[in-house]
Amino acid sequence: PLSKDAISVGTVMPRDVLRASTPEKVFEEHVARIPRITARLTGTTPSMDLKIETDYCYHADTVTGPGWLMVGDAGCFGDPMFSGGVLVATATAVRAAETLGEALADPSAEERLIERYANYFKTGYDTYIRLIHAYYDGELVAMAADAARSTDRDTLEKYLIRLIGGDFWSEHNSVAQEMRRRKEWDTFEPFQRVYGCPSYPHLDELDRKERSESRVRKVTAGR
Repeated sequence: PLSKDAISVGTVMPRDVLRASTPEKVFEEHVARIPRITARLTGTTPSMDLKIETDYCYHADTVTGPGWLMVGDAGCFGDPMFSGGVLVATATAVRAAETLGEALADPSAEERLIERYANYFKTGYDTYIRLIHAYYDGELVAMAADAARSTDRDTLEKYLIRLIGGDFWSEHNSVAQEMRRRKEWDTFEPFQRVYGCPSYPHLDELDRKERSESRVRKVTAGR
């Protein structure tokens, strides 16, 4: 935590922008674009030299083992573009606690339980990082357009909002499905996805119901 008389300011940019000038000049140019930040920094003095971080994303393919589970940043960290890290970390921590409780109650099931947890962990982080790739690669609109081929406009809008809001475990979200097809965005070695929204589990039930009703309507129309 910062003290009352300190403020932290940072800027994010492509590497070629950073390399085009000195870090100090690039920082000054970026800060100057935002009057609100400029006003906050008026009269202040730097307490340290500028620090530069590049590509600090990481992941572990093995996130579980006999008697232990990784949660949150211990197993994976992605670019914080959509600030989803705390959500995914909390969701995996809750699921880890549940998994440990089940394993303690039935030690014979530990191997199966921790494998299910590992797949749950990877499903959440993999989907979140795919969303980041889609944004930085300028593919988010294209993904939505591809999803629109099989999804009506209202449902597509709902899926986009849910995805950006952190529903990374949805099985039926057509935008997420399109992202998961992109092999170049894979984070982990192949794994079995585990679905089910940890915050709003009823959403998955509604999705299944809507898709079932849609199939019935199509069959009826076909007859």
